[in-house]
Amino acid sequence: MTALGPLDVLGAIEGGRGFESLAPESVEVDVEGQRVRVVRLEALAELKRYASSAKDRMVLAILEDTLKRRRRSQ
Repeated sequence: MTALGPLDVLGAIEGGRGFESLAPESVEVDVEGQRVRVVRLEALAELKRYASSAKDRMVLAILEDTLKRRRRSQ
C-alpha cells in the first residue's frame, strides 16, 4: 500500500484481472524492510497459461517445473 493507494506492478493483465481479484492469490513478503504482496507461483502460472506473448509462455514452463519440484519435496 502506498500513500496514493495499492500499487499494481503487474501492469496490464490479460482477462481484465486487477488488484482486488489477485489479492487473495498473493502472500505478503518483506522486501528491504517493506511489506509487499507477491502473487503465489500457482496464480502466476495460471496467469501465464492464458497470456498471449511468447515470453510469457516460456516463463510458464519454468514456473510449472518449479511447482512440480516443490510438490515432490513436500
